Amino acid sequence: MNRWTTSRSSTWSLPATKFGAIESLGFFEVNGSDGRHYSRTVPALPQWDFANYLDALLAAMKARGLTLDHFHIDFGYEGVHFDGGSGDRLDCGRVFGVEAACRARGVTPGVIVNAFHDTSVAKPGRETANREAREHTLRYLGEYLAQGGKGDELILQTWMPYPDRTGPKAIRTVCWDG
Repeated sequence: MNRWTTSRSSTWSLPATKFGAIESLGFFEVNGSDGRHYSRTVPALPQWDFANYLDALLAAMKARGLTLDHFHIDFGYEGVHFDGGSGDRLDCGRVFGVEAACRARGVTPGVIVNAFHDTSVAKPGRETANREAREHTLRYLGEYLAQGGKGDELILQTWMPYPDRTGPKAIRTVCWDG
């Protein structure tokens, strides 16, 4: 039973395969859905416009007979906090701009919601770091939704160093248990 097929150019394919992409938005210049321009988060990086990047990716895939099914937006709590400016504000406008760019091109956007603990503390205690990472992740999700987020896909992710254990929701220093 051979489910793999190959073309004359020796490329492999599975008929039901869906291709997706994931990128950190901090690398890109992004136009928010409200018209605000968001610069890359590290000015020393080359200046890449997200819409141009997405168009180039889609064109390269089309030239190879492929389509992009989804784009997962990797811009965590620290990114939307950066975009919020000074203070404690979270700004999801960059995320909304990328969602709009994806939808306009027929690509399903997904938002990865994650956060670090307070990284200004050199050696946080485990309980504190677990609680902060959990609270930041949930705050990001809440703000995303409150600001009008309607993600086609939402990914709650905890790949960061904390929270480093799971358990019941009643324990505030663990990741949710699914």
